[in-house]
Amino acid sequence: MISLNSAVTDFIPQRAPFIFIDRLVKADEQMTKTEFSVPYQHIFVADGQLIEEGLIENMAQTAAAGVGYRQLSEGREVGLGFIGAVQKMIIHQAVPAGSSIYTVVREETTFAGVHLISAEVYDSQEDHLIANAQLKIFLKENG
Repeated sequence: MISLNSAVTDFIPQRAPFIFIDRLVKADEQMTKTEFSVPYQHIFVADGQLIEEGLIENMAQTAAAGVGYRQLSEGREVGLGFIGAVQKMIIHQAVPAGSSIYTVVREETTFAGVHLISAEVYDSQEDHLIANAQLKIFLKENG
């Protein structure tokens, strides 16, 4: 039986060192939420901070984890997804290595395998918005 406490690699196709979420906090049809503790030694940490590409991948993996969780809950295999576009990206503050972030993704619309999502990244206290963006994700649904 699949649960939110399962390993995140059950929900996403990515593997180390390309993992940008640690824990799936919530996943339903409206919203997905993940937590990520930024390691000091990570592929997208430079000068002690998570770089922009790391934030984008964190947003995309949060979306993928929610979809993967729902697919597994329905007895289907986790599908592959690809970032098609990033729009309206605003980074409000840097994310230092060693800190934790929470990412919230909401699906705005879906058409023909293209998912338009809005994403917000918050600090560990969830009181400061770190970054937000819209992403177009192309998803290949399995089974």
